[in-house]
Amino acid sequence: MQLRELQEVIIWLKRQEKKFLVDCGLNQGSMEDELFNDLPFAYNVNEIDFMLLTHAHIDHSGRIPKLYKDGFRAPIYATKATCDLCEIMLPDSGYIQETENEIKK
Repeated sequence: MQLRELQEVIIWLKRQEKKFLVDCGLNQGSMEDELFNDLPFAYNVNEIDFMLLTHAHIDHSGRIPKLYKDGFRAPIYATKATCDLCEIMLPDSGYIQETENEIKK
């Protein structure tokens, strides 16, 4: 099994022929930490078979809008409570990222 941790919030796993993510969150804190959020993913998002979302905190789910924007269309597995919270939090996270990108220009 191959395991690679990208920062603290994204885990990319490859097991036999399945590739999946565990969480896809925003880095928060220093400007250097937050610059990571704009970087391209270190893998082809179209090759991911599925994602496991452990919970809705932004540091675990906040980059899902970017993942989707970059072409990810595979299933995301999470509890009902996590899905309910993400319905509120992810649009807000996407808006914040768009606004911050406009400010950086």
